[in-house]
Amino acid sequence: MYICLYMVRGRSSQLSLINLFDMTIIENLLASSGLIEGHEGSSQLLHMQLGIVQAMPRPEQYKIYQFVEFTAKYLPALVEKYRASDAVLGVAALILNNITFTPYFVRFINSPAGAGLAALQVKRILEGKDTFNPQTVADTEIAELGQLLSTLLVLQGVDDIPADDQKKLYDQILQWVRTMPPVFAVETCERCLMILENDTESREMQGMVKASLEKGLKECGAPGCGRKVQSDGSVMLQCSKCKVAVYCGTGHQKQAWAAHKSLCFEATF
Repeated sequence: MYICLYMVRGRSSQLSLINLFDMTIIENLLASSGLIEGHEGSSQLLHMQLGIVQAMPRPEQYKIYQFVEFTAKYLPALVEKYRASDAVLGVAALILNNITFTPYFVRFINSPAGAGLAALQVKRILEGKDTFNPQTVADTEIAELGQLLSTLLVLQGVDDIPADDQKKLYDQILQWVRTMPPVFAVETCERCLMILENDTESREMQGMVKASLEKGLKECGAPGCGRKVQSDGSVMLQCSKCKVAVYCGTGHQKQAWAAHKSLCFEATF
């Protein structure tokens, strides 16, 4: 059980504390994102929740099934919040950045409902250049923005981003890199610069990263298999419940069920 505090406003508008023992991770995410009626989104309190998880190795993060369940059930509503906000890095964006590792996120972002998020994030960065930059925000916020933007660019590409905006964004991020000390934010910004360079080497690297992110949607989920078609050449079997896991046959689907069942949720999209 993770010990984390979530602060909510009482009737007297005073802040009260609720321990995570009394709220599940999903409830915390819903409340901090403003998806629970009567709760205002709070990036400060969200950081308290996510900081614990971010400190864990990525395989351990993936085992936190409540984050996976949240993505499966509430991603469309979260994206609506994201689209409605004009913040460069609002609460919805912060949560999105921390669920990009789930196959549900990857499937959604490649669907019509997820279209245009990379272009929207680019637009916000350009419009907010005077208020969101290394001189006005912490380098950890720059790092999170770089993580989210690079993932969106890898999955959605740059084709729907006007060439002039790509150039402006490249120059803006390059200036950020030149003014920051050697912190993690520089690394995440350099990922964005590599994608925006859009040369042969960059496209090859981007393709490798995209293939890695989409691996769970295309390759058999049985340990050590990796097939992308069934043995007879037909399309892969898809988990009828979650629609994200695929298998090369019923045998491997049964074999993988023990590991898959805790991450298998019926998605709302």
